Amino acid sequence: EKGGKGAVKAMSGKVAAESPITVEHGPLADIRIEIAEQKLPAGSTIELRAKGVDAYGNQFSVSPQWFLSKSLGTVDREQSTFTALHTSSGEIRAKMGNILQSVRIEIVPAELARLQLSPKSVDILAGETVQFEVSGYDRYGNSVEVEPTFSMDEDLGKLGSEGLFQGKKAGSTSARARAGELAAESTVAVAPAEMEKAVIEPAGPVEVTAGQTREFTAFGLDPFGNTVKSEVSWQLHPEIGTLDEQGVFYPKKAGKGQISAKVTQLRTQKTLDASSHVRVAPGETNRIEIQPAELNTVAGKETRFSATAYDQFGNETGVSLTWSVEDSALGGMTKDGAFKAMKAGSGKVIARHKNVSAAADIKIQPAAITFLKIIPEQFSMKAGERAEIKAIGEDRFGNVVHAEILWSLSDPSLGKFENGNALI
Repeated sequence: EKGGKGAVKAMSGKVAAESPITVEHGPLADIRIEIAEQKLPAGSTIELRAKGVDAYGNQFSVSPQWFLSKSLGTVDREQSTFTALHTSSGEIRAKMGNILQSVRIEIVPAELARLQLSPKSVDILAGETVQFEVSGYDRYGNSVEVEPTFSMDEDLGKLGSEGLFQGKKAGSTSARARAGELAAESTVAVAPAEMEKAVIEPAGPVEVTAGQTREFTAFGLDPFGNTVKSEVSWQLHPEIGTLDEQGVFYPKKAGKGQISAKVTQLRTQKTLDASSHVRVAPGETNRIEIQPAELNTVAGKETRFSATAYDQFGNETGVSLTWSVEDSALGGMTKDGAFKAMKAGSGKVIARHKNVSAAADIKIQPAAITFLKIIPEQFSMKAGERAEIKAIGEDRFGNVVHAEILWSLSDPSLGKFENGNALI
């Protein structure tokens, strides 16, 4: 029964004899698989060994056909080795003829070799949340348990220790998961949420000067303060200037007004209004108007002039003016524009502000005659002689006054006048 070598012995009395004998194993009745480790890490390789057993328990060398119950790895039949690859439980089987035996094994993951962060790409609105999940793998693609830490390159919201992210700030960045020396990342884009309010800048009230442009901007904000993508339409009331499509205000008319903006969010088409109050002040003086523009007066009479200063758009600038007379001998001028005529003649009254001036033409006539002077003042003549005598009239300011002179002698016997002023 037992295979092996020995001898057959025979004895008769004191006579003995023996003959060598060899007992071979019987036919294969079973297969005994010899695998010491039944829990293998992925990537490990073991030698496949088995013994044949006959009906009497004799063992002998066999070379069975090796195969697996499921895809656990690879079997090299020439080398009789098994390399573990895929985590799972199953059987390594050996077969010879109709004899089949198996041994159960478990494949466990190898060391962590790679991290994967999902979702790989995130596009959310501010206020929305996304849950990041991290998967760990060995170098054979088997899942490995991992306890990662999370971070973001730029702070666009709140990222919890379990990977829950809530977007708040619009922008783009990368989310990262780390475990030891390994890392994985996902791209994150946060877009503004629905517009909550419209803003105009400057907010006002705004002081501007006629002729000097001022640019206004308007935009929409979501609840987190992100600027939404929008289009803006502008309106000015009343029409105290011009306002173009870019919000550039060109003021012209002095006074108060309101600039309004309609902000429409492109994604939602929601529209909100914003406005800014403006006050337009007059620009620099560029012309002056004097009243009266022409004056005919007489010496001794006082006339009050008035003048108004305007900017280039016709707004009254309200500046103080300096008064003067082109020829000061013509009369006197007060600071508030009162002109008192004195000398007969023509000239101009001038109102000035810096390098801007205006003039009114004036013409002064002599006042009433108040004094006559006979020329010559003293003279003597012989009887029968003829002499031309003149008389000059003047007003109280010394202006020569043309007058009709009536000549006579205190003693008519002294002579007579002919042709008006000829004394004989």
